[in-house]
Amino acid sequence: MTVGGLHNGVTTDGRQVKNLMWVGILGRTNLVAYKPLPKQAFDAQLFDANGKEIKKTFFGRQLGKPLQPDKKLLDGSYATDISAMFGQSRELVFTYGAGDQHLWDLELMKMFKIVEPGDYRLQVTVRLFVRDTNGVFSPFILPPVNTWIKLSGRR
Repeated sequence: MTVGGLHNGVTTDGRQVKNLMWVGILGRTNLVAYKPLPKQAFDAQLFDANGKEIKKTFFGRQLGKPLQPDKKLLDGSYATDISAMFGQSRELVFTYGAGDQHLWDLELMKMFKIVEPGDYRLQVTVRLFVRDTNGVFSPFILPPVNTWIKLSGRR
């Protein structure tokens, strides 16, 4: 399985959107993975040019919550959820080569305590679940992806 890089987004009319970031997951394997709840699905860290980690704000700490299978995942009702009807299934089947991407509005200035302008490295880790033959869900943590960004400092 391959984890794609973080990318700044572009809207359908071609305008640059600096806060829109995405991570792509692509692969062909017998593995079936399951998406956790949004606050559990990703964790993000920000590092300055010297490798020092930047502290998260209250909003930044909302990402990367401990992985815990929720009721819909445990009882299988995620499959009949209205979002599954619109192609937003929480089940990722990679048997025939599949992929998934996640878009989110990443407000770095709100998520991290940035005080100095400069170059920063954003690292995002995608977190999923896999289910064993006994039906037990276990965390499946993908390798982190990194991108460099230039920030102008606190507003």
